[in-house]
Amino acid sequence: QDLLLEVLEQSLAQEQEQQWELIQVGETLEELAEYVLLCVLEPVMFQLLVPL
Repeated sequence: QDLLLEVLEQSLAQEQEQQWELIQVGETLEELAEYVLLCVLEPVMFQLLVPL
């Protein structure tokens, strides 16, 4: 019975680790998106606004 408990705890820990990794990847993607927006959109917007 202790063995079953141990296996359950291990699988729970693994699931939490995977979720944590997903959260980290999500945050990284968000930062990347913001960076791309700043680098790409700002100059483009500037170019569009200059003629005005």
